[in-house]
Amino acid sequence: MMKIASHKIRQAGTENRVKLHQGFVHELPTDSKFDMATCILVLQFLPDDNAKLNLLKSVAERLEHGAPFILVSIFGDKESAEFHKNFAAWKERFRSNGVDPEKSEDVQRILKMPLITEDKILELLDEAGFQNIVKFYSAYQVGGWAAELK
Repeated sequence: MMKIASHKIRQAGTENRVKLHQGFVHELPTDSKFDMATCILVLQFLPDDNAKLNLLKSVAERLEHGAPFILVSIFGDKESAEFHKNFAAWKERFRSNGVDPEKSEDVQRILKMPLITEDKILELLDEAGFQNIVKFYSAYQVGGWAAELK
């Protein structure tokens, strides 16, 4: 992904405006602030033992005031009827593409993830210091939220 991003940055001629970092957020310095950040399909892998909140706080500590933040995550209450309906629809999509969802590692992986509800995601974003949170994407169990640092 970094190689592709570097290539696209060069193609766009924006090398002087973009700096890529590979590693963990908490490893980045806090003395220079970033203009924006994304966290795409990461949060769902972290346990709900403050690890999710700590990640969001780490991002917030490294952003300029008012900087935009994009969060995309798999979410949901695995016990809810809504989750089961969405999950069934998602598995049907697998079937329509010729994949047996019961044998799919992706399907099994989601069932083992420490997912949280959308309300909990909104609560964590607020607690981490984000405001003006808007959901801009939703498909099955995947949601996308745009926010800005308070």
